[in-house]
Amino acid sequence: MNVLLTGNTDLLSRKFTERLSQDYKCILSKEHMAPGIGGKNISTYPAGGEEEEVAVYAAFRPEAVVFFSHALDGAVKVFDELEDLESNLYQARRSSVKHFIYVATNDYEYYDVSVMDGTPSRQVLLKACEELCKTFTEKYEMRITILHVPFIYGTERSGCRVWYLIDKAVSGESLSFRGAAEDVTDYLNDEDLAELLSRILDDPMEDLFSEMHLDGQNHHAFKEVFELLVRGKDNKVRFHDSVTAIPVANGDETARKEYGWFPTHQLVKDLPAMLDAAAQESLRKGRSYTRRKNRRQLRERIRVVLEVIIVCLLAEFCNRLTANNIFLDFFDFRLIAILLMGTINGLVPGVVTAILACIGFLVENAVITQWQILFFNIQNWIPFATFFILGTITGYTKDKHDDDVIYVKEEHDILEEKYTFLTGLYDEVLSGKEEFNSQIIGYRDSFGKIYSVVTRLDSVLPDKVFYESINVLEEILENNTVAVYTVQGGRPFARLMVASNAISEHLTKSLDLDKYPEMHKALRDNQTFVNREVKEGYPSYAAPIHRNNELLGIIMIEEATLKQQNMEFLNKLNIISNLISDSFVRATEAQERNDETEGDTLVLKEEYFAPILETRREMRNKNLLDFVLLRIVQDKKSLTELSNAVSSCVRSNDILGRGRDGEVYLLLSQLDEAAFGKVSERLSKSGVSYEKVTE
Repeated sequence: MNVLLTGNTDLLSRKFTERLSQDYKCILSKEHMAPGIGGKNISTYPAGGEEEEVAVYAAFRPEAVVFFSHALDGAVKVFDELEDLESNLYQARRSSVKHFIYVATNDYEYYDVSVMDGTPSRQVLLKACEELCKTFTEKYEMRITILHVPFIYGTERSGCRVWYLIDKAVSGESLSFRGAAEDVTDYLNDEDLAELLSRILDDPMEDLFSEMHLDGQNHHAFKEVFELLVRGKDNKVRFHDSVTAIPVANGDETARKEYGWFPTHQLVKDLPAMLDAAAQESLRKGRSYTRRKNRRQLRERIRVVLEVIIVCLLAEFCNRLTANNIFLDFFDFRLIAILLMGTINGLVPGVVTAILACIGFLVENAVITQWQILFFNIQNWIPFATFFILGTITGYTKDKHDDDVIYVKEEHDILEEKYTFLTGLYDEVLSGKEEFNSQIIGYRDSFGKIYSVVTRLDSVLPDKVFYESINVLEEILENNTVAVYTVQGGRPFARLMVASNAISEHLTKSLDLDKYPEMHKALRDNQTFVNREVKEGYPSYAAPIHRNNELLGIIMIEEATLKQQNMEFLNKLNIISNLISDSFVRATEAQERNDETEGDTLVLKEEYFAPILETRREMRNKNLLDFVLLRIVQDKKSLTELSNAVSSCVRSNDILGRGRDGEVYLLLSQLDEAAFGKVSERLSKSGVSYEKVTE
């Protein structure tokens, strides 16, 4: 199942996605995720506007969406919350998303708005978000679950507020809490949240709209949290008298009752390790970054200074060398020095070179001209102005060019990311197209396949229905641990009729349903049993065969792989089991309407017994079942006496019938040689003579 994680995903740590990706393929924005997130079942996409959002829904086709509110972690300004939520709900509806989960804060609902200062616009906005979810459920019948959560934190680094406070505490900065020192709040670990989300996605509640208030079991006053963070240091702290956007410790029992979920992480035990990790990270990053930065800046400054000095000295040397040259008398090498430094190194080196050129010009002309004339004669200002203008223009041009290059590079990186994203979307769409073409051609999950299943199950012979049901279940579900049991007379015992070859030797022939109370209750209520708690001895799945509120049979999946323990597999099982149930009920009723037995006996007529025997032989040849065939010696007994005597010794699923040779035969279902001795003993005591037929 593809699960899109959207909204305020910055506060999710690597362990959150690691836990959720064990069961589902997670899709989230690469710009809004914590460092280190990645893996086989995690896909990313670049953040963007509405077009990118539409492309994500179209390419990945998520079956579920988890939207994290921007108001989580006590955010005050959430102006885009309603618009963002509405956009995702709209795209989810268009993409036929099966389940939409809105992870919201629990701070706005439990405060008295009348005592708050100003207009409670934030509370009104978040209330509107919840009403929007209810509207989509009522109008479009979307399955929506709202989870009200307290502060979220992870043991690994993320963008949550707890890590923000940890960094402040480690660096010795002042801490600020939007509440009084005695105000109690709650904290929920994101791994516990991921565990609950996995269970909700696997087994949604029956109601289309549901709501839960989660309790992180970490109720602490702000003063306690401050003391845990600083660990005796002298960090300053500021508490506020008025509570603003702070989650409260107020959970309910819905998650515990419906999913057996409860948080396992404790903030008191997690914080010391988180603080130590932040301190080591800060120390390592600070030293490494400062050292590299200082070295780089020092090398750059030394290079520029040396270049300016060398170029200026060369310019002065060239001027002295060409002073008496009539062809170069009009040329000043200081202009070349300023041009080079401004063009190569930018504005500041260009201006510095211009200053040095002015000093050189003054020194050179001070020998032949008084300094008063140099400064007070306006005509002598032209060289100085030329030096500064040239240095400024070339330096500014160089700096502007560097800024343009950086801007173009950033724009190129963005376009490259979009191109990579679109290429990935194209590959996803192409892969999906090939997969759908394969499904249509092979009609494994198409209407053609359903028609084929209905045709194969269309029989008036119950044994034929059972025979085909095993083949159909193994083919559609891709599982070879299928078994079909029959239940008669409303008794709590099930008899094995047919089973997959891989498990036929290990299955019990008779099943006492009272030993499986949870499964028996679900089957009586005409519901498919799913062994979510992995109870020992229970099958993975058990689907009922019902007629008029009476349990007639059971379709069991003994063992399901990890990939088959999801809603898709369950839906397929329900569809196929309903088809099998309808076919079996139809065949049973057809038999009841016909006059199949001879007189008042239980002996089937030859035209009805022969197809049953032939079907049983086919199933035995494929190791789907086993049986023993006996030819009954009638002696001088009437057919009625013989029928009564035999029926008192055998089970309800054993069949007595007339063969093509006119003799009476007894078909003992699911009986091997080891169990035949008990039946033989009962027949002998009842005075029934027989001959075992070997085939």
